[in-house]
Amino acid sequence: MNSLQQARIRSAFNRAAPRYAAAAHLQKHVAEVLVHGLQNYNAEHARRQRPSDQLVDQLVDRLEDQSVDQSVNRLLDIGAGTGFVSNLLQQHYPHAQCVAVDLAPAMLQCLRAELPATALVCADAQSLPLAAKSFSIAASSLAFQWCADIAQVFKQCARVLQSDGVLAFATFLPGTLAELNQAWQHVDAGRHVNSCLPQVELQAQLEQAGFAEIQWQLRTEHTYYETVDQLLLELRTIGANTVVMSELAESTAQRTLPRNIKQQLARAYPLVNGQYQATWQIAYAYARIP
Repeated sequence: MNSLQQARIRSAFNRAAPRYAAAAHLQKHVAEVLVHGLQNYNAEHARRQRPSDQLVDQLVDRLEDQSVDQSVNRLLDIGAGTGFVSNLLQQHYPHAQCVAVDLAPAMLQCLRAELPATALVCADAQSLPLAAKSFSIAASSLAFQWCADIAQVFKQCARVLQSDGVLAFATFLPGTLAELNQAWQHVDAGRHVNSCLPQVELQAQLEQAGFAEIQWQLRTEHTYYETVDQLLLELRTIGANTVVMSELAESTAQRTLPRNIKQQLARAYPLVNGQYQATWQIAYAYARIP
């Protein structure tokens, strides 16, 4: 990621920070699914590590449901935003220290107001200023798609995780915002929807970084809007409109599109039961450092 792209992303999320928590409904849902999946992934790993006796398994499962994994001592939330994942992790591991990393200082300020015990680090996921082998769990929800070099991100995650440490992340896949992308193609030849890496590429990069026991959960989510304006406003409110900037927006330095452009988008946008549907293809990944 070059410095100009990084500055744009930081600026977008700094602007979004005050309104982000109230607007980011999908992001909250994804964070909940991600952390729930992390609990299942760790529970499955623990079962594989002990002898397979059905009665013993049932007893241990009941005990595990009532206890906290004391082996988890430090938690890392990468691209923490206003703290959805940090909050959930600390609920599950109240004894562990949590460190939240984000590129946008304003996001971290909002997080501090909600989770004052969380340690804050303003940094890029591609260059984590953190000690090697210092975390039990690293988690990231809907942040890695903003990173230009996912191989470097995974290498950094592998570096900071302890042996047997877990990386859990959610990211968008190709097909996300397909309807908006289709509508833009009727307006101009520019690229207005951010490109997402396919699962096969993410899998390969995880393996290259040294991760094992990689598991995936793929989900399709939909959100609905009465107008194109509502969709564009939500994207702008959560800072998701800036990673790929149109030539029009860049040349006029506008944060909102001209009325005639929005009218063209609305006419070209495929409707679902009279509403403007946005499709989100989401991958949840869980992987372990041996």
